Amino acid sequence: MNFQALSNYIIIAVPKEEEKDKRQKEGRFYVPQGYTMYQRNTQSGIIVSIGSGIRKHIGDIKLGHIAIVHHNVQGSEKEGGENRCFEDEKYFYYPVCCAELEGRRNSFFGVWDGEKIVAHEDYVFLEEPIEEESGIIEMGSGLLVVKQKNDRNAALAKIKRNREIMDNISKGVHNENVAKRFTDLEKENKALMMPFSAKTAIPMNLVSIHHSVGTGNNKTIFITASATNYKVEFMGKNYIVAETKYIHASS
Repeated sequence: MNFQALSNYIIIAVPKEEEKDKRQKEGRFYVPQGYTMYQRNTQSGIIVSIGSGIRKHIGDIKLGHIAIVHHNVQGSEKEGGENRCFEDEKYFYYPVCCAELEGRRNSFFGVWDGEKIVAHEDYVFLEEPIEEESGIIEMGSGLLVVKQKNDRNAALAKIKRNREIMDNISKGVHNENVAKRFTDLEKENKALMMPFSAKTAIPMNLVSIHHSVGTGNNKTIFITASATNYKVEFMGKNYIVAETKYIHASS
């Protein structure tokens, strides 16, 4: 069937067998779909139709390029059903919104053109955070740059453990040592959350960014840490995808 995507959309084709394996398998084991939804939903597909307004946001993409997309493109039974517009013997076909529209978000991160990832102007592809010695740099206007690995899950787990200890302490006998221990745990929790606060920026290595963002040939950006929590798996590798509006500087 021939498709013609509307101006701000593309249509992608996802091989049925590939989608089934991605959604239902964890390594060699099959897992009930309810436990895998949105962890391994479709995040890429073959472009089979391109809307007339798309290329101004990303460049000269072509039919056959691989689109890298947000997992919400596929939808779920819990949210009213699959979003696919058609299927045949080999493929499921999904429409992908490629611009911020009323009631819809831009779900098109970029494309693989056969050689490299090309980012949409609204998004940036990043490697894992740069690991350096711990430290904080004041860049003015209240912006803090934190030099440490951005591991939100580990930090939240540690904060939870500290709060449990604090809760137990508060129920016991109070003395000077207990008060100091409580204060130390509070300070540690505050330090653990600092890299993820709204005013904290972290340095990260660029994989792909649109030329309009203005980073030139720089390979590192400083971006709000709380905006770097979304990961995409593509061709066996994980990338962090973030919105370019959260970038503060580059070097």
